[in-house]
Amino acid sequence: MVRRLQCLPPTLSNPLQRQNDPTGEPLGFSPCHNWKVTDHGQAMKLPLPPVFIAAVLLLVVGLPVAYLAWPAPTPPPVSLSATAIESVRVLRDHQGAPVAENWPTENGALVFFGFTHCADICPTTLIRVRDALNQLEDSGRQPTPTFITLDPERDTMDRLKAYLGFFDPRIRGLAGTSQQIGQIVETWGLYARRVDFDNTYLLDHTTALFLLDNRGELLGVLSGQLEAAELARRIRQLMDGG
Repeated sequence: MVRRLQCLPPTLSNPLQRQNDPTGEPLGFSPCHNWKVTDHGQAMKLPLPPVFIAAVLLLVVGLPVAYLAWPAPTPPPVSLSATAIESVRVLRDHQGAPVAENWPTENGALVFFGFTHCADICPTTLIRVRDALNQLEDSGRQPTPTFITLDPERDTMDRLKAYLGFFDPRIRGLAGTSQQIGQIVETWGLYARRVDFDNTYLLDHTTALFLLDNRGELLGVLSGQLEAAELARRIRQLMDGG
């Protein structure tokens, strides 16, 4: 006779479950999965199902192929032309106001690109930018954070306003027509590609941050993967002439 092992309560003898969770919810998987108890009361692990093994093998084989097939991102520019700066000045912000003709303003700008339907990269970048700005508050080096959407079809002014307000009201969202955004992609040397997915679409795009001074000169291009403390340090360094 073989009977299924019941889920145990969270105890020190059952480390697969949360110790501080009174419901005994497992950490992303069931501690009872694929286990059985013999007639002698011993717990034995059942073999993994063939479908699971096949899926793992497919993933291992498929990842290198997918990596080779995926197009390489466009390298970020080392400078920005006057046309690139003008392409931003024709946009409107999430309040509906036109971008100033003298953009970027006296504090300069920290420009990055994305879209509000982004599941992970854009929110993570927004949080890091917010935290970096907080660390720069006493330094006098606070460029205006500027988020330019690459998805004019779905990112309306109201959606941008609600989305950015969730992260930090200091972040200024900019939007434009498909033609205007296309010109920005071209003149800023960005990489942007639409990926259709399950009756909708995502965007694969440049994740770098562009730091500009108040004249529109490019001070540096920063990785979107920098932690907040390092991002703040690099911003301060570049704005101080380093």
